[in-house]
Amino acid sequence: MSWLGLIPDDPRGDLLSDRATDEQMVQARGFHAGLTGLDRVSGYDAGRASDKLWLESYDAGRKEYETEVPDLLARIHAASSKGELAADGDPFPDQGTMH
Repeated sequence: MSWLGLIPDDPRGDLLSDRATDEQMVQARGFHAGLTGLDRVSGYDAGRASDKLWLESYDAGRKEYETEVPDLLARIHAASSKGELAADGDPFPDQGTMH
């Protein structure tokens, strides 16, 4: 597809190389790792700018996970408990029978 000009010709195989800088990709990887609770190990050389950026992004993702996700889970649980069957097993307790 690169010969058609539809995707960039990148030896690393990164389809976003023409739309995101290396710095943005490092941030995205760090944020994703923090948000999903992966280990806090960047894989970059310790102390380098990429490592520091990844760790900062990891911390931002982790913070969002710790502040936003519990609220989302509570909302999901509340919505699912409203949708539980009535005690008599009728899934539509508000509606009468049709004649």
